[in-house]
Amino acid sequence: MPTPLLDNRQLGPDVARANLLTNGGLEIWQRGNGPFNVNGVWAADRWRIASTTNGTVSASKDTSNADSSRGSQTCAAITCTVTADANAQFYHQFQLASPSSGGDFPAANLPLSLSIRVRTATANAVRAGLYNGSAWTYTAFHTGDGTYQTLTVSVTMLATGGQMGQVTVSFALPCTAYIDNAMLVVGSQAADYVPLHPADDLARCLRYYQRLGANAGGGIFGLGQSGGASAYIFVPLPARMAVAPTVTISATADFSCWDAGTSTRTMTSGPSLYSINPVALDRLMLAGNAPNLVAGNATWLVGNNANAFIGVEANP
Repeated sequence: MPTPLLDNRQLGPDVARANLLTNGGLEIWQRGNGPFNVNGVWAADRWRIASTTNGTVSASKDTSNADSSRGSQTCAAITCTVTADANAQFYHQFQLASPSSGGDFPAANLPLSLSIRVRTATANAVRAGLYNGSAWTYTAFHTGDGTYQTLTVSVTMLATGGQMGQVTVSFALPCTAYIDNAMLVVGSQAADYVPLHPADDLARCLRYYQRLGANAGGGIFGLGQSGGASAYIFVPLPARMAVAPTVTISATADFSCWDAGTSTRTMTSGPSLYSINPVALDRLMLAGNAPNLVAGNATWLVGNNANAFIGVEANP
C-alpha cells in the first residue's frame, strides 16, 4: 500500500520544507527589546506572553545567547517565576484559514509537526506543545543540561477552517530559558529550522503589525485634507494587513500637523483610525484635531519627539 502523501516519516529532519510560522526565528521585535511580562502582551512579532496569578513569564530580545549553530542572531530570553502552572507560556497563536475567516494558513485536517530550539539549565522546567484546535500534545521536558536541544511534537489539526491553533513553550518550574528557531511544517516529520530571507521574514510580520513613526520633526505620513481644526491623513501601508486592523498611538502630545505655511500645530486629539479600505486592507485614513488649520489646505502629520509612533495591528 503506498505511503500517504502527507505521511512524510521517510524524510529526514534536514530536508528543507516551508515554515508556516511568522517570525519563527525570533529575529524581529518591532515593539522593542523588552522585557515584556504582562499577561497577553505581544513581545517578539507574533509571539505572546502568558503570565498567571502564580507568577510571571518575562521575555526579552537577546543577541548573546542565540542559537548560532543554526545561523540565528537573536533569541527570546525568558525568565519564569511560575511553579507548576501549565498556563505559564511563551506562545505563537495561529488561525486555520477558511473562506469566511481569512486566517493565517490553510491546514485544516492536515498533520503538522513542530521543532523548536530550547536552552535551559533547569531540568523538567521547559517543554514545547502544539494545540490542534481541541487538545494539547507536548514534547518531553528539556533535560536541563544548559545546551540547546531540539524539542519536537506532531499533531493532526481539526478538520474545519477558522479554528485556532497554538505553538507554545510551557514552563513548569522557575527558570531562565532561551527560545529560538521554531519550525512548523506540514507532515508527520519535524524539520530543522531554515531561516527565511530577512525581507520575506519582515514582509510576513508586517501583515500583523506595522510600527510607523519618526524622530522629532520628521514627517510620518503625507498629504491629507484639513478643515478648521480637523485633519484627515491618508496612510498607505507597507503591507496588506491580515484582517481589519486597530490603531494605537504613543500619545496625542507626540504629534503635530503643519499648516499651509509649515507652522507646527500641536494636536489636541488623535490621530485615530477614521476609516480603512475594507477590501484591500492596505490603506487607511486617520483623523485628529489641531488648532488654526484652514479648510481645503493640505497638511502633514509629524512627530514631535523620538517617542512618536503609530501601531497598526491585525491579529486573526
